[in-house]
Amino acid sequence: MRRAVTLLAKAGPFLIIGGLIAAVFVVKLEPVVHAIPEPALAPRDLFFGAAAPGDGVLWMAGTDGKIVRSDDGGRTWRAQRSGTARTLQAIAAWSPAQAVAVGAGATVLTTADGGASWQPAAPSLDKPHRLLAAALAPDGRLWVAGEMGTLLVSADRGHSFAAAAEPRDVGLNGIAFADAARGWVVGEFGEIRHTVDGGRTWTTHEAAPRSLLATASCSGGAGVAVGLEGTVLLTADAGASWRPVATPTREPLFAVACADGRWTAVGDRGAALTGTPDGDSAAPLPLEGAPPTWRAALARAGDRLLTAGAGAGWIAAGRFLPFPG
Repeated sequence: MRRAVTLLAKAGPFLIIGGLIAAVFVVKLEPVVHAIPEPALAPRDLFFGAAAPGDGVLWMAGTDGKIVRSDDGGRTWRAQRSGTARTLQAIAAWSPAQAVAVGAGATVLTTADGGASWQPAAPSLDKPHRLLAAALAPDGRLWVAGEMGTLLVSADRGHSFAAAAEPRDVGLNGIAFADAARGWVVGEFGEIRHTVDGGRTWTTHEAAPRSLLATASCSGGAGVAVGLEGTVLLTADAGASWRPVATPTREPLFAVACADGRWTAVGDRGAALTGTPDGDSAAPLPLEGAPPTWRAALARAGDRLLTAGAGAGWIAAGRFLPFPG
């Protein structure tokens, strides 16, 4: 008995250690995984629409239904829940609270609370054509254009729409209005339609041999349209007539905007041009710090232009200022 006690005393520490080792194999250790939040602006983001309604508010919209907003002029951004995974092609805003985004599959989204929530609208279309452009007329009406000659107008900020043209096998890519009565639409094959009665009737003519991809209204009835192979057209009579100007690029131009008596256009492979609405030529716009990638959207914000595409930032004083991502 005394010997058994002695052996037990000597073996005690080893039994304790053995028990601890066994416990390691019995207790299942669960790894702790901390999810890394995805930044609002990611390197893989592709944006096709941009809006700058004022007070430092900026919006951009693009692939996978992504919508982002900044309230401080682009210093910080946050992603918003759009409720769709479809590509959004354009975004327009009446104010920092009210905006609309449009895109693939006849998608129309509206917000009245700054993007805290986005609500789907359902324009009456025979087929879910892709909507490519959205623009606000000076009277507050919303105009939307897209594939198969789709041209829609809304008088209630995107909640309901009326067809403004008969369907045709031509894509309409851009819309602009000089005032409540005079406006124009540009599209494939150089087609331009213009109206002098607020969109009740349209006159169609071909102003260029190449497809037009975007347009903008400047002031006093002046405007600009841009498109494939560096095409730039100017109008001085709210779209009734157009004239081409010489350009130094053959790259497609995807977006154009007017500011401070000049127009600016951006496109593929870093292409950027500028000129005046009454000029005869376009000049290259070297953007210091800009990567040679494509840009598909422009929106005026004071003395700067918000630009978006494969990356986003400001165009200001001949420089490209990327947003922090």
